[in-house]
This record gives sequence, C-alpha cells and structure tokens, in this order.
Amino acid sequence: MLYSDHNELNPDLLKGRGLSDWGAALPESPTRAWLLRLRLRSYDTLLKYQLPTVPLKIMGLTALLRCDPSKWRTLKPPLYALVEHAQTAGRPYFSAFGLSTQDLKEVAQNWHRQHGPEYRVLVAKQLEFSHEGAILAEPNGRTTIELVEGSVLPLSRGAVNPLVTAVRDEFLGTVRTSTSDYDLRIALARTIHELPRIVLDDRLIPLPGYYEFGLFRAANSDLLTPLFFECRPNLEGDNSRAI
Repeated sequence: MLYSDHNELNPDLLKGRGLSDWGAALPESPTRAWLLRLRLRSYDTLLKYQLPTVPLKIMGLTALLRCDPSKWRTLKPPLYALVEHAQTAGRPYFSAFGLSTQDLKEVAQNWHRQHGPEYRVLVAKQLEFSHEGAILAEPNGRTTIELVEGSVLPLSRGAVNPLVTAVRDEFLGTVRTSTSDYDLRIALARTIHELPRIVLDDRLIPLPGYYEFGLFRAANSDLLTPLFFECRPNLEGDNSRAI
C-alpha cells in the first residue's frame, strides 16, 4: 500500500528548513509520525550512544536504483520511505509507507525519471508501537519515564497525562513503576537498562538528557522491546566520564 502526502505540504513553511520541520508542516497522518521519528541529527546521536533504534538506511537515489533491497538483512517489508532533495530543503519530496521492496524500487525509478538524480532516500523498517514514552535522566542519577498508549507527541507537548510512570532512584538504582502490568514493568526496566551510562562521583548513572522511545512486540517474541527515536544528552558542566 502506497501513501503520498507531498501534495499536502505547505512549501512556504519549509524554506531553509530541515527534516524535522517537514514533519511539523505535515497534517496528522501515519507518515507525519514517521517523519518526526527520523530526525537525522538525533539518529546520529542514537548511533553514537549505541541505543537500539528503528533500522534506517540513507542513500542516494542512484545508489538505490543500483542495489537490490530484497537482500537487505536489517530492513524487511513493510518499509517506510522518504525521498528528499540531497542539498536543498523544501524541494519536491515523496513519502510512502507499507512498501514492499518492489514498491520501493518503483518509487525510486518514478522519482528519478520525473525529477532527476539529485535526491536521497531514507528507508526505515515500519513498526507498530503499542506504547511510546519520554525519559528525563537527571544529572544526580534520578531517571523518570512517562508512558502513553499510541504516540508520544501529545505527551511531549503536555497535552495528555502519562498512563504509566517509572522512576529510577538516584541512590539505590532501583526502579519503581505505577503499573501492575508485568509486561510493561519488565519493558520499562529494560528501557532504563538500555540507556548509556556515565561514571559520576564513583557512581554509575544513566547519561543525563532527554529521550523518546517506543515499545513494540516482535513476531517471534513475547517481550516488549524498546526502540529509541530521540536522544538529547546533557553533559554541560559535569565531572563525569562516559563508559
């Protein structure tokens, strides 16, 4: 199933802007939600700190036409794709979800034929998240998670209250949750465990900063798995060292 929302975009909102601004300019849609998760600066940070995240490939349009996506190991259908101009924000773009590898090739071929090769493609594994959440890791070691069903966007804007909260104690390192749901309690403990660590005053604590993540259940697993969308570390003025 293909979905394009390039005709819904207001180009005046995009002049000189980046990928995250494209997401803000789009109406509410499944594609908009994905755009907001594929902020490239944040993606580089997720890789830097080895946080589990949505599998993503970024490649030139010509390179995609020359390869065989069916042989990719980490990206299997359904796929999400965004075509953007490689140099100039605000140029025509195309986004689609629910793609097979053949659909992806057709998208690339059609776009190359109509607009030329000066574009790149972002291809991500399309996943369905049961819950999404935000994490605040404080410099003293205290870490708070707020979780909601569905998208984290209303929570990050302060428009809704969290469904579940979890707090890592800054002294003992224990995790307390507000839910009796066993699967969620395990998933939240796993989420905190995945955070990068630093040593501060001889204590091992989560890297201070702000994070966003989603929980999904793989087809061959009973466990909810966290994948991170956003990582904004706060290392200013500390005496810590990363490990």
